[in-house]
Amino acid sequence: MSKHTLQIMAVALGMVVCLSGRTVMAFPNFAVGPATCLPSLPHLPTIQAAVSGVPPGATVMVCPGSYPEQVVISQPLTLEGVISHGQGAAVITLPPNGLLQNATTTYYGPSAVQLLVENTNAVTINNIIVDGGGGGCVNGANVVIGIELFQVGLPSDITSAGRVENSVVRNENGCGGGEGIWTETSFVTVQGNDVHDLSGYGIYENVGPNNIASNFVSSAYIGVFTDATVGSTISGNTLSNLFGWGMEIHHSGPLTISKNSIMFAGFYGIDLFYSPTTVTQNSIFGVTYGLNLFNSPGSSIKSNAFTYMNGGAGLYINDNGGAGGNTVAKNTINEAPCGINATYAIGDMLTPNTFFNVTSPICP
Repeated sequence: MSKHTLQIMAVALGMVVCLSGRTVMAFPNFAVGPATCLPSLPHLPTIQAAVSGVPPGATVMVCPGSYPEQVVISQPLTLEGVISHGQGAAVITLPPNGLLQNATTTYYGPSAVQLLVENTNAVTINNIIVDGGGGGCVNGANVVIGIELFQVGLPSDITSAGRVENSVVRNENGCGGGEGIWTETSFVTVQGNDVHDLSGYGIYENVGPNNIASNFVSSAYIGVFTDATVGSTISGNTLSNLFGWGMEIHHSGPLTISKNSIMFAGFYGIDLFYSPTTVTQNSIFGVTYGLNLFNSPGSSIKSNAFTYMNGGAGLYINDNGGAGGNTVAKNTINEAPCGINATYAIGDMLTPNTFFNVTSPICP
């Protein structure tokens, strides 16, 4: 047998050994946590070891417990918290020595993210708790973020390149600001999450579109912030007890805001700023101004309920000296000093709307 033939056989044998040694390929699911949890699965010692070591497309099942880690995902996979022995909370907490700066955002620059998904696609995060309790300033970072999706997918994915669902982000109050779920240049769905006790934004998107649906955000500065995004849908969210405002839609559009409930925000329920938007069937309660429409021509504001505007108006329209062309119709405004403040409205349709317990339906 020639030397060349032996070399070929050695390479082939090496490939077989390598493949057979990679027993992970035989298991689509992997576990992190105690050996008594999901004992039939191969276990890895930490979440980071798992998301770095499993094959693309695998599912990493995180058993109940506390995981003091800073996690980065850069390949397609599912990260899922599971119930075991009657317990179901898989909690990512701060590492013993605190967070490190590991990301950059357009808005803040250097950032420290507890759970970062970057430069990949087909990632799902499900039933995970991210808790920033006890954090503070991070050396070299201007902000702390619970979950960030950065450059996940392509525009052709629309909103299917990744998912964050049924998860919790809480207690993000780092020096310079604490944010909940942050998406940037990502085309994903953020759905059914509970985000609370933050010093910054609950959910922030920059360059989408995203599908932001059925989330609960409370005790934050702004519930949902959208910037430079086209085609997003923001629907069915409950935003409450916000010391800034419910939503800010900033240099975005067209997009759709529908069937959200916004309660007890410090100033605006919804702020449309240079953002042509369809706003329909939302309920806004206990704010100063229900909706601010600033230089967002072509917006459609229909079939919303504005209740108890404590000092302001149901809607404030400022077309900023240009042609508005907005439609404001079929809304109900109950209990407000002013129903619609149209001082700076130009070329807008403002009827029909229904007013109850309003001092002045149209101002001035």
